[in-house]
Amino acid sequence: MGHTRFGSFCRSVSAAALVVLAGCTPHRIMGDMTAPEQTTGEAAARARAPIAATLPPPTMTSEQIRRALWDIAARQRAGQAAKALDDYADRFQATRTLESRFLAAAAIPNLGAQWDALHQIATDQPKFYWAHAQMAEIYAHWRVRDWGEKELSYAYACDPRNPYTYTVRGDLYRHLGDLGLAVRSYQIALGADPRDPDAEVGLALAQEATGSDPDYEAQLGQALQDLPTEYDAALALAELYDQQNRSAQAKAAWERVAQLAPGNRAAKLALARLAGNASPNDAITAYEEAAKLKPLDKNEEGTLAKLYRQVGDTASEVKSLERLTKLDPKNVAPWRRLAEIAAQKGSLPEMETYNRSILALSPNDAQAFRGLATVAERRGKLEEALNLYRKALAGGDTAAQADLDRIRQSCLVPAKAISGYSLTSVYRKASDALVKIYNQRLTVAPALKGSVAAKVHLSREGKALTVDIVENTTNDPYIEANLAEVLHDAAWPRLKARDHDTFTLTFNLPPVTRLGF
Repeated sequence: MGHTRFGSFCRSVSAAALVVLAGCTPHRIMGDMTAPEQTTGEAAARARAPIAATLPPPTMTSEQIRRALWDIAARQRAGQAAKALDDYADRFQATRTLESRFLAAAAIPNLGAQWDALHQIATDQPKFYWAHAQMAEIYAHWRVRDWGEKELSYAYACDPRNPYTYTVRGDLYRHLGDLGLAVRSYQIALGADPRDPDAEVGLALAQEATGSDPDYEAQLGQALQDLPTEYDAALALAELYDQQNRSAQAKAAWERVAQLAPGNRAAKLALARLAGNASPNDAITAYEEAAKLKPLDKNEEGTLAKLYRQVGDTASEVKSLERLTKLDPKNVAPWRRLAEIAAQKGSLPEMETYNRSILALSPNDAQAFRGLATVAERRGKLEEALNLYRKALAGGDTAAQADLDRIRQSCLVPAKAISGYSLTSVYRKASDALVKIYNQRLTVAPALKGSVAAKVHLSREGKALTVDIVENTTNDPYIEANLAEVLHDAAWPRLKARDHDTFTLTFNLPPVTRLGF
């Protein structure tokens, strides 16, 4: 490699480039990893190849190498893979021993690139046990039986007394679902080394999968006692306690999983669920950490929004609800809560936006109509507010009746509807009602004047179907609402055949009236 550091080299070149540089065989893609592929002739040649008779003198014991492998695995799960690779690459550069070269290769987080580096070591030193054992472990993860078994055979031939061969053999068969062979392999490994945490966990998981492990919890606990960073044991215990609803133990177990593997999103969500309403701030923190790893789904986001509400964090609740409207676009509930928050703040634009969003999903929603009526009333659009309150009342919001009555009273709408034997009669009575509200409004706006016109559409039976204010140069909402309500309530005469059913009435203020039929 010249002056290029091993760690930087492994991070900067692709797995394909490593294959070429190492002189390895082609690969086939397996998910997001790769597995070696050899021709029948190549496989046969390798199977017949003699194992080299000599090796450099060992510089590390098997126990030291195992501990280094555990350290690498723990640091990779903790999000420190790059630092671990640098450290072991530096050790290799400083010592140039076979063991440090192996550990530098084992620290490569990408299994395809790691396999390439291990393969090169096995090619250079065919009798080096650890290269074959680690390649077999990679095959176990890839679920490649034939080559896993071949590498285990090489490893056993290199060091028949090393029980780690059987631990890896157990991993291979467990990943392949061959649980009987897995159990037997782990038992052999533990027979030689009763405190091998990898074998302890593997045996517990394999026996539990077959339903034949009465000491499952104890085995996992022992493995964690022997190796506190044993991730598989920590995860299995957390899941066990969760399934058994042992909340306190589950919480502690999931906290340990999250500490060992900060990138484990399931642990964050489990902690959020376990914290729940009893510890909303802890639950919020866990959900927020999970969201950094992957956006929450609609159920998770909905729960988070409720937690924000529980602790009174309205700004965060709004953001969560807005995300929820995108995750669950047909759900009215987040829009309704947003409208409620906007009403509490008194933000008319937000109230209008959120309530119109509700109506887009639920066209007859009484609460949304009432919310829009409130907006219209606060903006001084009293006639629009009255129409919206009527829609809210029709939708089942009985409280809207009080709002209708209040506005009508403030606009001096007669309690008893006007009536007339002719259109002119109704017109004059409407004018009288308009004069009353006009005189009242003069007390607050002495210069008030202008005209107001309404377009009326009647049924042949004399019922106002629609009343639209088409002109209001007074710009006074009380006058506008009075005229619209009076004309809408009026008992009009039945129309004769020659009568028009649509006409416009214009009123001048101060009152000089003229018909506009």
